[in-house]
Amino acid sequence: MPLDRYRNTALVDGIDVRALPLAGDSPAPASQGKQQQQQQQHWFQRRLVQDTVGSGYVEFGDTKVLCSVHGPMEPKRSVLTDAGAEQSRAQLQVYYKLAPFASHQAGRVSYLPDETERRAASFLQDTLAPSLRLDRLPKSRIELHCLVLEDAGCCLATAVNCACLALVDAGLEMYDLVTAATVCRPVGATDWQLEVGDGSNSGGSSSVTLAYMRSLRQVAGMLVEAAEPLQPREVSAACRICEDPCKMTHSSLRQFLLDCLPADDRTAKIA
Repeated sequence: MPLDRYRNTALVDGIDVRALPLAGDSPAPASQGKQQQQQQQHWFQRRLVQDTVGSGYVEFGDTKVLCSVHGPMEPKRSVLTDAGAEQSRAQLQVYYKLAPFASHQAGRVSYLPDETERRAASFLQDTLAPSLRLDRLPKSRIELHCLVLEDAGCCLATAVNCACLALVDAGLEMYDLVTAATVCRPVGATDWQLEVGDGSNSGGSSSVTLAYMRSLRQVAGMLVEAAEPLQPREVSAACRICEDPCKMTHSSLRQFLLDCLPADDRTAKIA
């Protein structure tokens, strides 16, 4: 198998930013502080894919995701209105795919999309579309392709962070940066554990993925996967644990984007 050229073994041109809470953030409870200390660093890189308007690559622990943005392009006939006129807003289409060698536990993944990949693509589309100024690009279509190179846990949340980086790199206007985190609960446990992308606590019986827009203080999306129904207080507790990691990832991504700006433009504000 050829060498994966997207998997960098050394941080050459990338920027390794440790996520730190900003001033004014409320401190997390002691039970959550230990989980946040275990959170791995995100490593961001952009413009790795040629012939695209924007791309992003994110490593979170051992999880690696690559995203690319194509368009704007002509919309498909299936998205036209009944009257035949094209829509006044751009259409965002998301494609989510696990590489055949991505999962170490499940073995080789089929090239055909399964239910998990379709559900992840739908979640990404529903989460990212409201954060984009699609009204600025009428009569067009934007495609977002997410490829998971390695899945060691927190795969969907890392895909959200990588997709947000790729959309910003493509120059698309956004209301706010969207960042995500995932918590899981193993079988028989009562406390939620933050997934850190090292495979140690992934694959629990229940998981909650929260996508958050920090500047707007709004939840962009939430996906709950559980073998048995969860009580509202349990979901609320999981969201509270996810909120602080989302804020820290927002700070890291924002700082990375600011550092990518030319020296004369670093006074520009990124929400």
